[in-house]
Amino acid sequence: MSLDNIGNVKMNIQNAYKFIVAEVSEGSDKKIIVRVGTNMMERHYEIDDALAEELIESNTPAPYKVLGGGFVQSNWWKKEIILFGESKDYGREPDRLQTVNLIQKEFPDFKVKADD
Repeated sequence: MSLDNIGNVKMNIQNAYKFIVAEVSEGSDKKIIVRVGTNMMERHYEIDDALAEELIESNTPAPYKVLGGGFVQSNWWKKEIILFGESKDYGREPDRLQTVNLIQKEFPDFKVKADD
């Protein structure tokens, strides 16, 4: 198994609502990833559950730790993604700028920013 097989960001831009940031590890290697839940997910821990299932289904059951999260507002027409707030389940991730940069790499045609 390689951490390279785990995507940095998983997000449906048209149905984004909440996000978590997790640190996935394999031995001494670590990787920060972002997972964004849809508006059908009422709590951040549901995104955590989906991540666990994703890793098992992809045959990369790497251990991970949720570092925190927040909320996402996306506007397809303005090509804009805004991160704000914090998770009631996990608190705010330690480095919001890192989260912005990871999402910006995944969606280079969008302007990604933190609004808090």
